[in-house]
Amino acid sequence: RSPAVINGGPSASDISIFFPFGIVGPDDYFQPSRAWVKEMLAVAKTGCTVPEPPHVRLGLDQDDLDHNTCFLASCDWDLEEVFRRHAGTTVDHGSEFRPVEQLRRIVGRHPGFAYLEAMLTSGFDYHLERELTEQERMLEVKAQLERGNHKSAMQNMEEVRTLLSGDVRRGFVLPIRANAILNVKGLHLQPGGMVRQLSLKADGSRHPKSRFTHDLSFSITADDASVNARVDMSKHPEMVYGWCLLRLIHYIAALRVRHPGVRILISKFDYSDAYKRISQSPRSSAASVICFGEVAYICWRMVFGGSPNPAGFSGFSEMLTDLANEIAMSDYSPDDYVSPTVRESHLAVRETEEQDAEFAVAIMPAFEVSTRSKSIRDCFIDDIIDCHLDTDENRNRSGHIVQMAVHAMSRPHAGEDLEPVPRKPLLGPDKLEAEGRSSERQIVLGWEIRTRDLKIALPYDKHLAWREDLVAIIRAARVSRKELESMIGRLNHASFVIPLSRHFLNEIRRKCEGTPNHHAARQTVRLNEHEIADLTLWLEFLDLARRGISINILTVRTPTRMAWSDSCPFGLGGYSLQGMAWRIRVPQDCPFYGDDTANNVLEFLGMAISVLLLLREAAEDQEDHPCLLVLGDNTSAVSWIFRSGRVSRNSRYYPAVKFIARTIASRALQAGAQICSQHLAGVTNTVADLLSFEGNCRGTTNPLTIDCPPNDVLTDRVHQLYSQVIPSGFKIRHL
Repeated sequence: RSPAVINGGPSASDISIFFPFGIVGPDDYFQPSRAWVKEMLAVAKTGCTVPEPPHVRLGLDQDDLDHNTCFLASCDWDLEEVFRRHAGTTVDHGSEFRPVEQLRRIVGRHPGFAYLEAMLTSGFDYHLERELTEQERMLEVKAQLERGNHKSAMQNMEEVRTLLSGDVRRGFVLPIRANAILNVKGLHLQPGGMVRQLSLKADGSRHPKSRFTHDLSFSITADDASVNARVDMSKHPEMVYGWCLLRLIHYIAALRVRHPGVRILISKFDYSDAYKRISQSPRSSAASVICFGEVAYICWRMVFGGSPNPAGFSGFSEMLTDLANEIAMSDYSPDDYVSPTVRESHLAVRETEEQDAEFAVAIMPAFEVSTRSKSIRDCFIDDIIDCHLDTDENRNRSGHIVQMAVHAMSRPHAGEDLEPVPRKPLLGPDKLEAEGRSSERQIVLGWEIRTRDLKIALPYDKHLAWREDLVAIIRAARVSRKELESMIGRLNHASFVIPLSRHFLNEIRRKCEGTPNHHAARQTVRLNEHEIADLTLWLEFLDLARRGISINILTVRTPTRMAWSDSCPFGLGGYSLQGMAWRIRVPQDCPFYGDDTANNVLEFLGMAISVLLLLREAAEDQEDHPCLLVLGDNTSAVSWIFRSGRVSRNSRYYPAVKFIARTIASRALQAGAQICSQHLAGVTNTVADLLSFEGNCRGTTNPLTIDCPPNDVLTDRVHQLYSQVIPSGFKIRHL
């Protein structure tokens, strides 16, 4: 029994007995010294030497290829010598950034500085666990030469040539004659591919663009012949960007709780040509080569497709973000110095909401985030997101902070006339105009965050395209394996902010994985009624995501309502913390009466009933966004939803389990409720257990239920024997 109850504290129906306090998160707020600010400003004002042009030719004419091939031959086909001769040029390591000596003055004490310093002085290295023997390497290279590139690239050859010629022109790759690649020391060859994505323009419109990818996971002669298969990820920084969105929404919720009537604004900054600004080590450059036609491209800048590359680039971008946060916590003022990239238009708020629109109420997460700093920056690889309260100070500084950090760490653009090779601005001008301006509505990591009504929504274009494709698949009840893989990828992205939805991809994913991989584009996958039912539920999920999902059901929450349930092959029962108790007997003429194989589905059914009853309680109490915790003997309701995906299709309970899972997910999302994933382990579940049977049906008896009492009699008996562990309003009611 809780001491608080014994001493006259909260009653047994008060949830604070179980969750008396939240968890206070780390608070790393501090004010950097004025001396540090002066040092940062001194670095920002310091000019950088513009590198010399490369000694190779940045063209694809035959003369260019011959010249470059001869230059490589003069280096004994060794990339180490190629880089040595290019010291001080745009090819040199770190040429896109300020000198290490300058960086050391402002970020030298950062725990990741040693990694960044090595990357900017010696180039980004894959750090392979083992090198292939010369025989293994040559066998793989020749097999890759014979096989060629992926179909996605071969079917878009003109686009591929255009993209690669742009990389050549800007000095990202070294083009040589393809017939010379077997001479290059340590060379590895991979196939290229093409993916399409949307790019944002200054007017806010989104236009499709193509991105060339380098498949460093593909191998032919051995499973570990590919680069990605041999990377030692422990040698690279920990990747924390995957939690970026969750960190942001927890911060937004905490800001709204503590400042309920103040606008929360978001801006986003895209570090252009991100990977292509990181020079690779000679060994990694030799291991990143593609061939198209008569040209081989040696990639001496980071490529899209290497498994350690996100971690490698994050070694820079996470430090850049930390620097921006420290600038924001300091007494820096735009009156001190302004980054040359800042334009007056960047500082104007992009108005998206009616002035009199209500501010949605936030619920403080269980993990309480510090808001001593009224602004914060986070990053996802090359996207830096600025989230801040709409205060006079933030209005004056928010448009400057990230741009100052970028200017302080990167080599400033010298101008088109002085740059030796074409070089994009560090922050894309179009995106600065569209996303760099603060707004209450911003696309972040593919989601529209609306801070006024505290919602995250699927953008209109994605919802329209994904829904149309999903409807077509459902109607046809068949789809190509390639199209199904694409749809799974889309829905998996959507599931990140749609609670409970990921479970309903299990069946589809298993069907896709069970289909032979050869001829994937033409392989037809037929869908059964249960898979169609899951995809139909996904239409509901996508529509809900387009309308917007409350941040209050996406943060880690303290439960606001609890219930317990139990079951056996003879019945099931449970009760809520408010005292609503119930029980159901399995009729003796039921096919599974007394059958132990039914116990799992009955346990799940009991939890489902508890969820629905808690949703009804919350609706009656007009509680917005309740957080429900439903417990059984060994698991919680959420755990059971995900376990249900592992029930064999041959089980006679399979349709029932799927129906229960779909019902819980749909009803909870419609109600705007969160089903808590935590489980409180317990030794016994006595009260819920005695509600699940009566008489001597189990062979063992309970004195309270031996005579099969009616609900009111059993209610009185439970109060007499278990008053200390049940809610004061405990009453068994007819369902």
